[in-house]
Amino acid sequence: MLTRNYKDNLWGPATRLRAVGSLLLLAAWASAASAAGTVIGWGSVTSPTNIPNVAAAAAGFDFGLVLKDDGFITSWGSNTYGQRNIPVPNTGFVAIAAGLYHGLALKNDGSVVAWGDTSAGRCAVPSPNADFAAISAGERHSLGLLNGGSIVAWGSNADRQLELPQPNAGFVSISAGRYHSLALRTDGSIVAWGRNDYGQCNVPVSNTGFIAVAAGYSYSLGLRVDGSVVAWGKNDYGQCNVPSPNMGFTAIAGGYAHSLGIRAGGSIAAWGANNFGQCTVPVPNEGYTAISVGFNHSVAVKDAAFAMAIYDTPADEGGHLVASWRRHPLDPLAVTDYEVQKYVGSWTSLGTLAAANADTYSFNIATNDIFTIGRPAPASYYRLVAHTSVPGLQYPTPVISAYSVDNLPPAPPVAHMSDGADYRIIYWDDPGLADFGKACIYRGDEAGFTAAEPVDCPDEPFFNESHLAWFYYRVVFTDIHGNVGQPSNEVHGQFPTGAADVVPSVFALEQNYPNPFNPGTIMPFELPVAAGARLTIHDAAGRLVRVLVDGEMAAGKAEAYWNGLDDAGREVGSGVYFARLDAGGRVMTQRMVLLR
Repeated sequence: MLTRNYKDNLWGPATRLRAVGSLLLLAAWASAASAAGTVIGWGSVTSPTNIPNVAAAAAGFDFGLVLKDDGFITSWGSNTYGQRNIPVPNTGFVAIAAGLYHGLALKNDGSVVAWGDTSAGRCAVPSPNADFAAISAGERHSLGLLNGGSIVAWGSNADRQLELPQPNAGFVSISAGRYHSLALRTDGSIVAWGRNDYGQCNVPVSNTGFIAVAAGYSYSLGLRVDGSVVAWGKNDYGQCNVPSPNMGFTAIAGGYAHSLGIRAGGSIAAWGANNFGQCTVPVPNEGYTAISVGFNHSVAVKDAAFAMAIYDTPADEGGHLVASWRRHPLDPLAVTDYEVQKYVGSWTSLGTLAAANADTYSFNIATNDIFTIGRPAPASYYRLVAHTSVPGLQYPTPVISAYSVDNLPPAPPVAHMSDGADYRIIYWDDPGLADFGKACIYRGDEAGFTAAEPVDCPDEPFFNESHLAWFYYRVVFTDIHGNVGQPSNEVHGQFPTGAADVVPSVFALEQNYPNPFNPGTIMPFELPVAAGARLTIHDAAGRLVRVLVDGEMAAGKAEAYWNGLDDAGREVGSGVYFARLDAGGRVMTQRMVLLR
């Protein structure tokens, strides 16, 4: 199964996810607040290596911020404009964002704190400063996403970056770039506004299926639910040239002239300008769970993702998965419950578990995505969202693409054989499997033969051929997912006991086989003389269900097959039925049982 971690990043800033209606798309990479991790910074500004318990990090122009899992913010780099002067009390923070020379932080009460360069009003959070669920810091402007899905903007409006799109509702994610902004709507479409000198606001078509956005200096990135990245705008350093293969991405981040993306498995892909080594990812390039891009530097968090794993349920016939995750760092301080979601055009809830300060949690998922041998995996997308006591503030995990596996082959069938004067029928008991695929007949000329190619794989539950010399037969079941079972018991035919043209001397309707049956059964019968014959099926009340034979028949042995349908082609229910043979003035019946 494929694991995908969808988070987005901004040009330095970082945002927080919030929910609107039934669709919960992703916000910036800072939404990966997580179990204790480590921060790594490279390029023009490097990070300290001794910061423990990292939950999130954000890169500004020439500085960096770290949010620890206890709600405390620390920093490194330049402090020319006070961008590292975290306001006191430095506690209770749940999200951070870094702009050009200013920082933003979201408190657990839904208010926003701003510090650093105050010019252009970029730190002047509008009143009422409450009910925020996401934040993003650009070069000279800031964005906030309210719990109701509307956007608040403040700071410079020289390039109309504060002129919010209308209707200002139904947004789930925001990203502020240099002089433009991006926002994600509940339907997976992207809205862009502000300066558009390089086409950074010209969202490509088709504008659908996006789950994350990242606004760079003068370009934009979008992450689709299938793990591909779309880039548009200024491309003078190749910052829009997404490396191949463009698939499996789980996070995106855009900066001045370079971009980062996390691939499934935790490696980082970097493209664009590298004059300060900002695209030279430290080794080992693995285990990364969050990224952020500044002007000429990059920041990443290792081993800190609040992530969900999905496993196939073992020893079943498919249709079941188990989701498992470690507790969120804010469980039980702020996290109240966990919600497992499936993407079906929008994020749909599969169920919730209350936060209980447990080390690990698990959740059973029923699915129709069952892998079939020889076919593409029918995977769906899942994720986990940790809800908090702060209205609208939620923490999503990486998105996971997963499917179940039928790892139980059918049990060996029980085979039977009926030998007549000039025919041979091999039949088998009903497998009773919901995922039954087919039964194949194998034939050999000695006992214990090795099955090679099947003689036939009939649609009906029997195999009929002319009477042959001594042969051995086995039946093998295969389910609809390609699992091949063990062979049946071995049955063998015998040499003819009489001439093929010997006419029976009796009138007989033999017992059907198999019996009980599902879905069909065979009814052998014999006529001593040619006659008009009628073979019918009746229910326990005597009502006519099906006419199988109605016409002139020659003397001899014959058989009819009933597939459990009535004369109108409808399935009949479980119960007792009677076969009635009427020929030459004589009548015979047999009782049989259908078990659905």
